[in-house]
Amino acid sequence: LVTVPSEAAHQCLLGDLPSCTSVLDLNESGESFMHWYASPGERRAVLQGSFAEYFDRPASATTWRDCMSGDDPNCIQLLRSLPRGVIPRPLDTEAHRLLAYVAVRLGGREAYPRLLADSGAALSRRLEVAAGVQLDTLLGLWRREVIAARPTPVTLPPWGAPAALGWILLLAGCGLTSSRWRVT
Repeated sequence: LVTVPSEAAHQCLLGDLPSCTSVLDLNESGESFMHWYASPGERRAVLQGSFAEYFDRPASATTWRDCMSGDDPNCIQLLRSLPRGVIPRPLDTEAHRLLAYVAVRLGGREAYPRLLADSGAALSRRLEVAAGVQLDTLLGLWRREVIAARPTPVTLPPWGAPAALGWILLLAGCGLTSSRWRVT
């Protein structure tokens, strides 16, 4: 949520549950990418990072160049020309797995069969049924677990930096006194 190039993911981290719904693709709309990557810069970055070779060919080169020069309607046109499943999602499968895990854990023993019971229903509805709570409640719990799972920062003791510098100097000195570096 912190490092992805999506403002919606950052808003989700800050507690905006509709943004969480969007970045987890629980809306299941055909143009989810417009919510995932709401700004022109985000859309351009996604296209450049994932589809530069695909679109930089004669059939789409003009639209591609216009998009890369800042013409957002052309970027949107390029994204719309892609199949829904190939546009990179802001969150990886681990975020989705954690959401399913939270729903099944919250729903108890029969949650998993409830999750699988109606495969034609929207995923958001299936998760609600499995968990036995509203989607906002489930997303709030999921978000808390994501935040709780972040790594604890490592604190460097006061003597850490001088010790590291000492080892660097010692090893550099040993390397420079090696016969490999002597001119013969």
